[in-house]
Amino acid sequence: MRTFVVNGKEYNAKPFDFNLICDLEDRGIALATMVIKPNVAMRIYLAMCGKMSLEKAGEEITQHISSGELLDGLSDVMAAEIDESDFFQKVLKNAAQELKKIKENTKA
Repeated sequence: MRTFVVNGKEYNAKPFDFNLICDLEDRGIALATMVIKPNVAMRIYLAMCGKMSLEKAGEEITQHISSGELLDGLSDVMAAEIDESDFFQKVLKNAAQELKKIKENTKA
């Protein structure tokens, strides 16, 4: 299991499965917006991994960055979990196929 450190505390990473994707969406981040709003995604992911409120996760990140640290560990773990998630990769592939179909239908 992967771990990451934020504000001196170690957290266990959560895999990007269906439940995690639903939890992210319930908290306001859809798959498509993870790239557009990476800070929001990282705060939500930390909250979920640390079983804390979004406000508390934001405070932890604020303290972490204020102490001169970067969020590389958190972002690297999220990227690795996404890359290695068969479920997440299948969702992305399906979304790309649907987008292709939509584009083809609008050209006709």
